[in-house]
Amino acid sequence: MGRIADPHHATLKEITPVTTLPPAFTSAETGEANLPLLGAAVWDIDTLPIVRDWLIDGQRDLEIGTPGEWQRLADKALLAERATFLREQLSGWTGRLGVHGPFVGMTIASPDPEIQAVSTKRFLEAAQWAAEVGAKHMVVHSPFVAFGHAFMMPPVAELKPTIDAIHATLDPVVRFAETADLKIVIENIQDTSTAGVLATAASFDSPHLRLSVDVGHAHLMLQRGGIPASRWIDETAPYLAHLHLTDNDGVYDRHWAPGDGELKWYGIMASIARLTTNPTIHLEIHPKDVVRAFDYLTSRTLAR
Repeated sequence: MGRIADPHHATLKEITPVTTLPPAFTSAETGEANLPLLGAAVWDIDTLPIVRDWLIDGQRDLEIGTPGEWQRLADKALLAERATFLREQLSGWTGRLGVHGPFVGMTIASPDPEIQAVSTKRFLEAAQWAAEVGAKHMVVHSPFVAFGHAFMMPPVAELKPTIDAIHATLDPVVRFAETADLKIVIENIQDTSTAGVLATAASFDSPHLRLSVDVGHAHLMLQRGGIPASRWIDETAPYLAHLHLTDNDGVYDRHWAPGDGELKWYGIMASIARLTTNPTIHLEIHPKDVVRAFDYLTSRTLAR
């Protein structure tokens, strides 16, 4: 029986090897293992070497945060240098690449046409750089903040103005994505309900506008009456193309490694294993914690 140290608690967690796969992780058709393949999200590309060998050994998916800040998008020389660095680092790698789009001071749903124009410009710049480096997805943030009970679906009439603003901002970005084999994925942020993002995805009716679930964000919204992370995955399943895996204490978006916080990982990974959309799955934690998080989930036969 092995042990790993949990840096946020005084005790040690014991790992019991699993010899029989639970039903959720076994294909109903073939009876073979159906374990989700873990990848990583690296915000600072300079830390990519920390996980490079792990990514290449398993040909795992990768997301980078280079175009996530407007300062980087405004520096064309920096973007060119980062693209070269990325290609050098990923020699021999065949996984799927994605990027995180800009979000600080940005929104995909401003009702102001002038702000929409600036936002569209930045999202297009990020999408164009993503296409240049061969990325297959770009994350943008959901604008929905629900006031009321999470199980009370907002009336369609209340969602429509926000969805109209999203179209005004993202329609040109999605049109570009359609020419670049790129998916724009909307990530839950302060959403307590899936209603807003599901209605938005349905309104685009495009395979290039899909959804992302951040399980850490979902857990934080429980304190506002939100639904659990596993239910987020189940409800968004038809549109789900991307996931961020992090843990936290329910108080702050700490980006801890799975197992260091409160999240219920069996239920989360079982919901992921049932997906038929082949999403990219990224440990959105510090690169130095990635292998430890990988060991935590694989030792419990929840992932590979």
